[in-house]
Amino acid sequence: MKRKSDIRSYLAVASLVLALMGGCGSRDTRSSGKESDAVPSTSSAPALPERSGLIPVGEVAPDFEATDHQGQRVRLSDVLKNGRVVLVFYPKDNTPVCTQQLCALRDDWSKFQERKVAVLGINPADKDSHAAFAAKHGFPFPVLVDQDSRIASAYG
Repeated sequence: MKRKSDIRSYLAVASLVLALMGGCGSRDTRSSGKESDAVPSTSSAPALPERSGLIPVGEVAPDFEATDHQGQRVRLSDVLKNGRVVLVFYPKDNTPVCTQQLCALRDDWSKFQERKVAVLGINPADKDSHAAFAAKHGFPFPVLVDQDSRIASAYG
């Protein structure tokens, strides 16, 4: 049986996931029924605002670009072209609760694939830490480097 603290942590992540699954980019129609052009299609990394709270459901998620654990550049708006995206912000690689939560995503990977949902792990550790963490646990999704926490700040 899961401990209450584990369940609360999982529910907090699940709440953020649900808030973000509609994504960002040029086709967010949840709130107004109209297409949004809030994410520009430029080749440079987008500027990110800082937030004091979570993004409200229905608001367009801020676009960002970051390097993953394999050294590849990942841009949220590009990933969203293929479907929905789950962003998983976690504080540290190789901690018990974070590892358990990311392994749960790995274990349910086929469900994400069936629904054409990409998963991006995000935390402030460097590429080498992420690479070792992803390899150790066999994560089928990218783990992004957010060393200056600008992505996390943009999402509150």
